[in-house]
Amino acid sequence: MKELLINNIEIIKYGIFYGIIILTFSLIYFLKKDWFEKIYKHRYKVGIIILLISVLLEISGSSIGCWNQILGGEDGVILGKSRSIRGDEWGTFTPMTFSQKYNKTGEFKYFSDTIRADKTDTFIVYGQPVWNIAMIYRFFQIGFLLFGLGKGLAFFWAGRYIFLFLVSFDMLQIITKNKRGLSFIGAILITFSPIINWWFAINGLAEMLIFGQLSVILLDKYMKEKSYKKRWIYLTGIAISAGTYLLTFYPAWQVPLIYVVLALALWRIIENWKECKIEKKDVISIITVLVLFIISIVYIFSKSLDTVKAVLGTAYPGARCETGGGMGHRFFSYPMGLLFGIKESGLSSNVCEESLYYDFFPIGLILTAIVFFKYKIKDKLLIILTVIIAFLGAWCTYGFPEIIAKITLLSNSQASRTFIATGIINIFMLIRAISLLKEPRKVWVSVLISLAVTMITIYIQRKIYPNYMTNKITLVIASLTLIMTYLILRYQTKLGRILSIITITTVMCIAGGIVNPIRRGVTSLYNLPIVQEIKKVNDQEEGKWIVEEIGYPVINLPMIVGASTINTTNVYPDLERWYKLDENRQYEDIYNRYAHITTSIHKDVNEDKFELLNPDVIKVNLTIEDLKNLEVKYILTSRDLEQLNTDQVKFELKANNVFKIYEIKFE
Repeated sequence: MKELLINNIEIIKYGIFYGIIILTFSLIYFLKKDWFEKIYKHRYKVGIIILLISVLLEISGSSIGCWNQILGGEDGVILGKSRSIRGDEWGTFTPMTFSQKYNKTGEFKYFSDTIRADKTDTFIVYGQPVWNIAMIYRFFQIGFLLFGLGKGLAFFWAGRYIFLFLVSFDMLQIITKNKRGLSFIGAILITFSPIINWWFAINGLAEMLIFGQLSVILLDKYMKEKSYKKRWIYLTGIAISAGTYLLTFYPAWQVPLIYVVLALALWRIIENWKECKIEKKDVISIITVLVLFIISIVYIFSKSLDTVKAVLGTAYPGARCETGGGMGHRFFSYPMGLLFGIKESGLSSNVCEESLYYDFFPIGLILTAIVFFKYKIKDKLLIILTVIIAFLGAWCTYGFPEIIAKITLLSNSQASRTFIATGIINIFMLIRAISLLKEPRKVWVSVLISLAVTMITIYIQRKIYPNYMTNKITLVIASLTLIMTYLILRYQTKLGRILSIITITTVMCIAGGIVNPIRRGVTSLYNLPIVQEIKKVNDQEEGKWIVEEIGYPVINLPMIVGASTINTTNVYPDLERWYKLDENRQYEDIYNRYAHITTSIHKDVNEDKFELLNPDVIKVNLTIEDLKNLEVKYILTSRDLEQLNTDQVKFELKANNVFKIYEIKFE
């Protein structure tokens, strides 16, 4: 453990930072409780102020400092460390966003000519900022349009964290009937969970949770509201929330999470049905908003229809049909994520894939059973959530026949991805059940339950992850799990409530709060000499680029300065281009996919033209004639290409800094 701490000195600094914040708020709570009332009352104003400060200082959680680790230079991190494992953020998503600023046919175009060096839809798949009315469904990307890259990146990161916490808190306020302490714990468990933070920047996960919950909050307000004008506002908010959720375009999470959203919505409809009066003018407003919503979605999908067809028609991931099952053990694997930010090695896969919510399973189910059978409370929300988690739990543990998987749409979601939904259900059930309990569990009962749950979870984790769960790691995780579980069971006592809030907040700062770095600006990336060389060459005379004999993520480097690059990560395939190299379509199953593309130039290709290296990695072996057919002008490479010079083609060295840049000239 000492070695772990020494090797994570930046994480220790992060811990000190959070420790000071928690200590400060604890002192304020005990000495100036009236301040908390003001913060609660003006929480959205406070959130906006924090957001504005973050934007002005260009504070984000991006791991783009990893580029500096590869290419040299200062990381630019203030606290924490850049996470190389988050390559889909710093190596793909963020470079694509930056390329929008420098796109050769204009800033922030719906269709880019920089990504793939061909017409590429930037809105529908990876949700990039564009100058289009469709941005009403990409709220957190608007900062790039208004403020530039550094401040836009800050708006994207800080805005999503702040509003995820605030919206989760308000959702839990409804669930707990305005019990602020419980709502705060629930919001912390959601916002700082390992699964949220390891996947924070990509695939729209934060947006799904923010706007999924927000739609339910607005539905609740709509049904209670008497003012016709305010109802219009709530309806519009629901429509925008629905559109944002829909357009995250990542079914693996969207499908299971929609069951949670619909469950909450059903509960609020049942609860508010008798009080809600729908008049003729309300019907008109509902129809109007619905029609406008449908028109906007039809407009977007018609604009991106070819893209949607291309994605759905890919060999990967479009052809996937999941049947679930085999993941039942993961219900007990949540405590392991506590130290992922400190120790990543020793897992059967990477920390991102293994991360979960810290949801205290099965404490929520145990307390729900107490509510049902001891207190005889037939709570509608707990009944609905019990049905949903039983349904999704069966999918994760046993799986469904293919026909049922397709009918329920779960065929689009791997069992491992479905835990994004079961985890949040467990948190909602836990918080709801605690809010309904009339007294705490007795000390001896709390001790026994805590010990039993901790022993079971630790046993399962050590059996499945023996290389990760060393004796010292086990001791730390078991101790923290035992303490937090005990405090949760004793929440109804004053001491239990205070210690629960402080302990859970502290532990979740470790579990999720230290995952992403705190960094300032983007200049560390744009000051890299090789980036400046690419920009200099491309600005002198634009042309199509390829990155040769260098793999991911460098294939995505030229596009950040607007260099049109053929083999950037192709989020959907450019089939017409590859057909030029494969007229008989012999290799179509290889290149018809989401792919990181590496290339290699040969005088004569004896190997296969296309090679599948991983489900999302392909290699293209090119001849000089292929380069001509693809209209390649510049090549970023790690090797000397002048040895390929002939009377018909010359490779002229334009720059040599970390990598070489060649201009190809055909006689």
